[in-house]
Amino acid sequence: MSTPEKASKPETLAADLAHEYFEIEANARQLVGELDLNFRLTSVEGEKYILKLAHPEADQNNLDLQNGIMSHLATKNLPFLLPGVISNKTGDHITETPDENGQIRLLRLLTWVPGRVLAKVNPHTDDLLENLGRNCGLLDKALQDFDHPAAHRYFKWDISQTLWIKEDLHYIEDQGQKELARHFLDYFEKAVHPRLDALRRSVIYNDANDYNVLVSDDSPNVDIQGFIDFGDAVFTQTINELAIAIAYTAMAKPDPLESALHLVRGYHSAFPIMEPELEVLYGLVAARLLISVTCSARNKKQNPENEYLLISELPAWDLLQKWRKIHPSFAFYSFRNACGYESC
Repeated sequence: MSTPEKASKPETLAADLAHEYFEIEANARQLVGELDLNFRLTSVEGEKYILKLAHPEADQNNLDLQNGIMSHLATKNLPFLLPGVISNKTGDHITETPDENGQIRLLRLLTWVPGRVLAKVNPHTDDLLENLGRNCGLLDKALQDFDHPAAHRYFKWDISQTLWIKEDLHYIEDQGQKELARHFLDYFEKAVHPRLDALRRSVIYNDANDYNVLVSDDSPNVDIQGFIDFGDAVFTQTINELAIAIAYTAMAKPDPLESALHLVRGYHSAFPIMEPELEVLYGLVAARLLISVTCSARNKKQNPENEYLLISELPAWDLLQKWRKIHPSFAFYSFRNACGYESC
């Protein structure tokens, strides 16, 4: 078990919480996180867990939403791993505990999902990208019969709500980048937003970025192993799931559209994409990138010391520049072809 001499104070606290509420003797190692405190626990028996201590302003309803999604998906016999919810010694899935300042924090314990993050895997083979798309499709298919009141919310990372960026464009100081952002924001407002109400909606994972997708270690036959972190789940257009996965995996690719087509093909094989969804997919990918770069620009002003918040900024700008060179109609016809529809 961790001791004050061998671990930092947060890690000692995490080990103490595991013992007090879950009766687990374990060492703790703090993980990178945006708002919450996250720790990997390794018990004396060698079992691994993730202990999550929410920030003081965390919404318990949202944590209940996350737990609900994970519990729901656990019944679906999916071909990849997901965190499982572990109850405390009194049978509760969310534990209230005071921090060192007397503020109540919400504590959860989840099973550990092994694997490497996709961001650290190179190369991203065609098969790997297609399998990522397929598994995102399986996630959305499995969530079709799930709903939760907390999923119906305002959330800046919901692509359907991208127009909030209008009020924050001033945070982007570089004039070239600002012009690029305005171009895609105008495209979203005119060509995408008016069509959203006609599309399928459901609760989606909403965060298939390359630091939340885990890949197996069995090189060279790497495969998608699992997904982590359901904190961004929201009720929105279902196709946004695929747009998000494309936005992150197409970064740093010489031909981002070609990479996108592998995800589209895989997703469609598991959960068929409707033709009106393909019409707006190009704009949805750009919108997710816009949200990312705008949040980064604002965070540089408000939280300049937090490098984690800026991790995707430069690759996102680079992808937006490449995405602009792709004509929306060509992208649409390419997406149709990947799904087996008549291209034009």
